[in-house]
Amino acid sequence: MKVGKIGIKALVLVLIMFYALAAIAWVTGVEAPEEEEFELGEVTIEDNGTELAISIDEVSEYVTEKIEDAMGSVPEDMEMFVSGAYRATLLGISEVWEGEVPSRDDIKIVSSLPEPASALCFQYITGTGPSMENLRAENGVFEIVLQDGTLVENTSVQHLYELSKNITADDWKFEISSISTGESFVVEVKGDVFPEDFFGLREKVVFGQTASEKEGQEFTWEWSDINDGFQGFEDYEIFEGLEEPAPDSATIVALIAVILAIVILALII
Repeated sequence: MKVGKIGIKALVLVLIMFYALAAIAWVTGVEAPEEEEFELGEVTIEDNGTELAISIDEVSEYVTEKIEDAMGSVPEDMEMFVSGAYRATLLGISEVWEGEVPSRDDIKIVSSLPEPASALCFQYITGTGPSMENLRAENGVFEIVLQDGTLVENTSVQHLYELSKNITADDWKFEISSISTGESFVVEVKGDVFPEDFFGLREKVVFGQTASEKEGQEFTWEWSDINDGFQGFEDYEIFEGLEEPAPDSATIVALIAVILAIVILALII
């Protein structure tokens, strides 16, 4: 009788071990889909009946030209502001229009960030930027409204450049909305996207205050890392209020199976 019980227990152990190994193989199998690398898409809008796919390079070229025209040169961190505004636009449009292509004259963007490169990016998207506003009968709307509710009426490059001296992480908020429906979505960059010393370094390096060579290098590294994140990280990693996508259901089932097998095995032993 005792031998029979031992034999049954051994059979159960073998079956459980086989079940656990099969589940592990399922989780780690070669057929499991590989995680896709993030790819920065294009902002797709309709303009006068024509569908346009606006790339970040196209926006960056426009912004560079307008800032150089106004100031003679561009701040070294310009690209970071373009990337942040561009990503905010992509997310806002996807949330408000849910896969549909918005008309340029239906897009309204309200930014809390008083800074020229991001402003020019939004102006390009809405068709309200310098040399663009007279190309069509109707354009979208772009405004800068500070955190205290003040509307910035002077959106010239030079004025916004001066205002940007005192920006913080809290200013990186953008409301994208549909003029026709009133539906809107607020895009807010996570505070931890920016290193703790970033805005202090920016003020010293960009605005001509005394900055050491080391501080200049640190600032370049920091804004470059932020820019890489804006162009390469998933939305939930850089914007507030978004959840990380749930794991594949098959993976969850397999992991549960492994855990149950281990628990049962422990109880029997």
